[in-house]
Amino acid sequence: RFFQLARDAGVKVAINVGSFYPQAAPQTVAGNPYVRSRKESDEGIRALNGPGFRAISVNAPFVLGAVEGLTVPMFAAYTQYAQGKMPALPDFLPPGGVNFISTQSLSEAVEGALERGEGGKAYLVGDENLSYQQYFGLFFEAVGRPVPPVVNQEHPLLPDSALFIGRGNNL
Repeated sequence: RFFQLARDAGVKVAINVGSFYPQAAPQTVAGNPYVRSRKESDEGIRALNGPGFRAISVNAPFVLGAVEGLTVPMFAAYTQYAQGKMPALPDFLPPGGVNFISTQSLSEAVEGALERGEGGKAYLVGDENLSYQQYFGLFFEAVGRPVPPVVNQEHPLLPDSALFIGRGNNL
């Protein structure tokens, strides 16, 4: 609806920042309402593309970055965990991994889509494949603690319900 209102108000180009799951792991669409909703919004927005309105999707993986002055609870929790400030949580990390993209790269992808993107298209973007051990390990290394081992069990800060491709898998 927002994109339709933008088009009707005279906006010429609109970029949807979507999720990479429907493109990179289409098998997750049927069994996951979140992924299905991201696919449906991507397709619905791109369907608005037409004369005088370029609608484009930039589908990103796990986005990393910071905005000065903005506290993101998830990253605050990851930092506290790495600092050892969550003694009830044992130090371990789940198997598997995913692609990540920085806010800088995502911003550049959006800029590229604005300038050169083809209307009605969905662009899959990403920066780097990391295991969850490598990713969380960056937090541990930043605070001077050893990187925990991989243990094949559900992790409280990255529960199985958030691993749309399943624990131990890579995307």
